[in-house]
Amino acid sequence: MSYASGTLSRDACAREGAGADMSGGTGTVGGASRVQAMPSTLVPSNVMPRQIALHFAATVISQIRRGTRPDPALEATMQGIQRSHKARNTPPLRGGAGVPAAGSPPDTTSDIVIASVMVPATLVAFAILGEFVGRGETTVFDDHVRLLVLAHRPALLLAAFRWITTAGSVTPMVVYAVVIALLFAHRGRLLAAVTLLVAPAGAVVAYLGLKNVFARNRPSGIGNVIEGTYSFPSAHATTSAAVCCTLAYICWRERLLRGPAALVLGVGAPVFIGGSRVFLDVHWATDVLGGWVAGLCIASLAGLLYQLFRRIEARRPFNEVRT
Repeated sequence: MSYASGTLSRDACAREGAGADMSGGTGTVGGASRVQAMPSTLVPSNVMPRQIALHFAATVISQIRRGTRPDPALEATMQGIQRSHKARNTPPLRGGAGVPAAGSPPDTTSDIVIASVMVPATLVAFAILGEFVGRGETTVFDDHVRLLVLAHRPALLLAAFRWITTAGSVTPMVVYAVVIALLFAHRGRLLAAVTLLVAPAGAVVAYLGLKNVFARNRPSGIGNVIEGTYSFPSAHATTSAAVCCTLAYICWRERLLRGPAALVLGVGAPVFIGGSRVFLDVHWATDVLGGWVAGLCIASLAGLLYQLFRRIEARRPFNEVRT
């Protein structure tokens, strides 16, 4: 039998096995063993694993019939081919590439550590900014930014930012989160659905409470129209940062979005939505900055809960199997 051709049929495998049986029970020709493991260097790249397996099976059967134990090298070669073939033809796991098999907890230590650091860090950052705002030490900065924006407001950008601020307001953001959470639940991803709902709920509670604490007045707005709530922090910035960052992270971890797309959603959307509030002169710059920090804190908390629940969910069947 020649391996140079790169092809091997079922009939050839059968003939090989039959030839081994007709060798008089000794399986030798000219003192050399006919049944040998196929060296990996002789296996052409275009030979199908199934054909190789058929040949090996026929060889092993012939050895068993003669009452001899199959060659260990032959068995090792067969096992290697089976593993390689299985790896190429096994569909990806539910979590995508890099996710451990069911029954073993995923490696989420780095994400948990980062989120655990981000939550207190953003809290401290917001507290420092809030202290400056409460003392009025940001007034000069806010006035400079406001004058700069008011001096450069073409009509086209004004219309665009009006549309952005409407699409990124609190009510649409809550609706986006609820609809996507329902889609997650429909696909059986209850953990992602529940965690996603933490973002809008936390954002609404946070900005409502903080606005009453700081009670900061808004700028005059377009046409000297002042909205009826306090200024710090921006509700648009808080909600958009919390929802978009949480959604981007969960979709990235669930392998629904690639890194660049998740980055655009988690960073680009809040930047434009928060920036629209300054451009339309309904918020001070530090209002938006405080909203981003508060929203990032909520998103970090949601991401931390997501990873902790994910680890518990992955360990549960593993522990049940062990017990």
